[in-house]
Amino acid sequence: HLPAVFTATGKAMLAALPEEDRRARLAGPWHPPFTRNSVPDVAAFEAQLPRWRALGYAIDNGEIREGMICLGAAVLNAAQKPLAGIAISLTSAEARPEVRETLGQLIANIAGRLGRAAPEA
Repeated sequence: HLPAVFTATGKAMLAALPEEDRRARLAGPWHPPFTRNSVPDVAAFEAQLPRWRALGYAIDNGEIREGMICLGAAVLNAAQKPLAGIAISLTSAEARPEVRETLGQLIANIAGRLGRAAPEA
């Protein structure tokens, strides 16, 4: 298992949680970084939330492995709570800005469709 705070799907799912739930999950010691790009602390993590929410997906920019970019979106249930995540991984060379945007929108749309198809439980 990888720390959710460094993964694209983990970030997307945490961003979808109500603030109180998210803060409870982020309480305690911060995870040691995997790379120099790993988000260093909870304040830096929280500062990125508005961007991920606006995009509809989160980005792991070499936070788990240098040279790898992951885009992740949360699949939300009818109550708008995360129940799964989907992601696409690319090398840094492949992840040109227009590719990131296109693929990010694609996974956000797929996550939305999966969420609408999920049973209400």
